[in-house]
Parts: sequence; C-alpha cells; structure tokens
Amino acid sequence: MVSIESSRKNPSCDYVQGLSMNTFAATHVMPDIYCPIQQQEILGYPTDQYYRKYPTKKTKLPVLLLHGDMDSSLPVPIARHFAKQYSLINSNFTYIEMPRTGHTATSAAPMTDEEGNCGWNLAVTYMLSPTFEPDRSCLNKISQIDFAGITTKSKQAAMQYFGTDDVWGIKKTHETIANIAMNIKYTLSIFISIFIIYLISF
Repeated sequence: MVSIESSRKNPSCDYVQGLSMNTFAATHVMPDIYCPIQQQEILGYPTDQYYRKYPTKKTKLPVLLLHGDMDSSLPVPIARHFAKQYSLINSNFTYIEMPRTGHTATSAAPMTDEEGNCGWNLAVTYMLSPTFEPDRSCLNKISQIDFAGITTKSKQAAMQYFGTDDVWGIKKTHETIANIAMNIKYTLSIFISIFIIYLISF
C-alpha cells in the first residue's frame, strides 16, 4: 500500500502501486476494491532520507529467499546485495541462488524427468523442516537449457507455441522427404479439383 496525494485519494478504494507480485496478487484476488489510477511511470524511483540506509533492528524470524541466476527482471547482484545486508540482522536468513532459473523461482526451475518445480520443493521442505533447513537436492536436478529442443518439455512447449514439436524447423531427411511428398500430393489434389470444376462448368 502507498499513500498518494489527497487530491487523488478516493476513500472508497485502497491503492497498490508497483508491477510485481504483491500488486498482481492483490488486483487478481480482490479486483473489486482496487481503483486503477495509473498505467505507467518513468523508470526509477526518487531518492529520500532512507536511500542507501539499511535496517538495524535484529530479528530471528526464519526467512527463505530464492533467486534465479538467470533472472532478467531482478539481476543477481541486487539479490546478493540484499542477502548480504539482511543476513547482518537476521541469523535465521537463508539465501539460495538457483542455477538455470529465471524470474519467480517457484515456477521457473523445472526438473529433468520429474514433475514439479525445484523452487516449490525448496519452499515446502523449508516450511516443514523443524530447523528451517530446505532439502537442496533438487538443485542438481534443475533442467539443463535445451537449445536443441529434444527433451519432452521442450517439445511440448514448441507444440504449444509453434504448432510443431520441431523447435528449429529442421526435420530428419526421411521426415523431410515425407513432408515434401505430402505437400506435393496435397497441391496436386487441389489443382485436379480446380481442373475438374473448370471442365464441368461448360
């Protein structure tokens, strides 16, 4: 929640600002109580008296932070800086940097030949552990980047987005010949149909 100028304040609504998970979740779960007040702003934030100042009050609240090393929305150096600063005031803070994982670690770390997601596994085992120690074994199972498009998940994604399981459009020789033959047959059937229609039209 943020405060805004009184001239823009509508007492019938609460205001949420930002474009990350807190805003998305709030506006999807309770869309009837939020008023759209802006579409976009200039990138960046103004500085204030709290700029580059960090909390000093110590806590022992168990906190788990998962961050993907391929996160393009929030670069790794920012997460590492936060982890360094926050660990100074919280001895129960756990930071895990996940390999080959993008933004939103709980949905961006599929595992090879396994259902589920490593991010969720880490979060659930963390919460279930009496010592708040997550099971990190899934970190070694996060899928390799499949540039060739040969894994089942890559083929499923290709079928979903491209209508074919061939990511690069490169078929094997016998498949290419078969496709050419089918295309020739289909084209000939169209020409024959047109020719027949032309003949019977007289």
